[in-house]
Amino acid sequence: MIETGITPDFVVVDGAEGGTGAAPLELSNSVGMPLREGLIWMRNALVGVGLKDQVRLGASGKIHSGAQMAKSFAIGADWCNAARPFMFALGCVQSMECHTGHCPTGVATQIPWRQKGLVVEDKAPRVARFQKQTLHSLREITVAMGLDSPWDIEPKDMRERINGARSDAIAQIYTFLEPGCLLSRVVEGQTGLAWSMAQANSFRRKQ
Repeated sequence: MIETGITPDFVVVDGAEGGTGAAPLELSNSVGMPLREGLIWMRNALVGVGLKDQVRLGASGKIHSGAQMAKSFAIGADWCNAARPFMFALGCVQSMECHTGHCPTGVATQIPWRQKGLVVEDKAPRVARFQKQTLHSLREITVAMGLDSPWDIEPKDMRERINGARSDAIAQIYTFLEPGCLLSRVVEGQTGLAWSMAQANSFRRKQ
């Protein structure tokens, strides 16, 4: 992106927590990293090369509450995607039959008689109420923090419990790079190491 000047409009970071009953167990259990780590990684990469204002970041990975949205905004997300909570609002019972077409509630099937189990007129208001209350919770959190917008939340504003006796600000637990630092100086840590091995003409890392 730096060398060509070509950037995507957005990147969606989908954490390893996500997925459906159709996901292969080896992948859902063993591949990928938690949303928080992946989102911070992408945030640092874009901020470090001065592209965060041009490339928006979406966050996805078992986000189902206003608090989770607030935390995602604090560490770099511009918006949040959600699927699982809306599936539950529709009536998903986690039968793990998504990929077979035999979903007992009609949520994930192409079989006409099974689809009849999903009564749109009954379920649609439930989904709408869930979304409305989730956004209401996000607003309450934002106002309680004395901020005008969820996008004003910063890593220093969120705390995380480290153990039974101590908590700390997210800004003190994780590394958040300064704008343009990858272009102007050598950066320590995993992001700096990855940047030193990157090359524009290949996905293979420099040796």
